[in-house]
Amino acid sequence: MGQNKKNRIDTENPVSPSFRPFEGLFPSSGVAAEENPDMPGPGTDENSSSSEDTLQLKGVFSLRKEKRGRGGKTVTFLSGTYLVPEEAEKLAKLMRKALGCGSRSEEGMVVLQGDLRDRAKSWLLDHGAKKVVVG
Repeated sequence: MGQNKKNRIDTENPVSPSFRPFEGLFPSSGVAAEENPDMPGPGTDENSSSSEDTLQLKGVFSLRKEKRGRGGKTVTFLSGTYLVPEEAEKLAKLMRKALGCGSRSEEGMVVLQGDLRDRAKSWLLDHGAKKVVVG
């Protein structure tokens, strides 16, 4: 059996002092940020979006678990007294990222995939909700 040798890049002993084998993998911080203003530059935080700052959680929220009509899958419904469909869509997106689950808005309510009542309650209380009722 013969050994199969592959051509490999020697990263220990570069050919020249300016040898950078991984240079093309990542955009440089200086030129790429200036050319593309949509890309966040170094030092900016992608999580500090304005959508979280503009979403004001007020009123009473209720969380309930349901399996019926979902093919045996468990979902958590979140409804609020002052939750309008536009805010429900924003809240679903924020909770999807924060809780690491699937979510969507459905008829002015937020539907979270799985039984996330405890985690959703603590997240809502941390983000300004006055009261959360778990049922």
